[in-house]
Amino acid sequence: MQRTSNNALIRYILAAPWPHATAFVSVCIAACLTLWAFVLETRGEMEAGGLLCLWAVFWLLVAFFAGADGISRNREYRRLRAMFLRYGFHERILAAVARSRCQRDAAIRAASDAGYRMQAKAFFRSLGYRWYHILPDVVVRNPFVFLSPRFLRTSFMPGKQGAPGGTASASCRSSRRSPPSPSQPSGRETACSPR
Repeated sequence: MQRTSNNALIRYILAAPWPHATAFVSVCIAACLTLWAFVLETRGEMEAGGLLCLWAVFWLLVAFFAGADGISRNREYRRLRAMFLRYGFHERILAAVARSRCQRDAAIRAASDAGYRMQAKAFFRSLGYRWYHILPDVVVRNPFVFLSPRFLRTSFMPGKQGAPGGTASASCRSSRRSPPSPSQPSGRETACSPR
């Protein structure tokens, strides 16, 4: 039982190494700033200690958002791994998550678990992504996009950007449940299934 939980923890961390590392470093910085603030306050330097506490709160907020991103990437990893196991390797699956380094890491880890690591890495390389492309594409184009609700929704709710309400469209849901109608031949792929 202990070995299984260790493997699950390792998979969780490896699905999103950047967000987890950022969260860990941010918590360490916040802890150091807080300790330094207490030392300054015991010496009577209340203003400097208070300012350091504000910086510590900032770093805790960074850790919170990085941790939330790590949880989202883990969910995305599990979703992608299930898709690879069900449908096999399809570039369409990877094209949807090529926007950021964290999503690419989760996709490569999921592809690796399904036996498609080299194909996934080759696909992202063919798109021009290298190890140093860390920031999401949309942030490179517009750094203030962090403040937009759409960016936050697509970042923290992976796989839910298909319809305005955040769920799959009605045609996708109905096509998964029922056999194809006479107007839709059975060999034709729907917009919901990977090609």
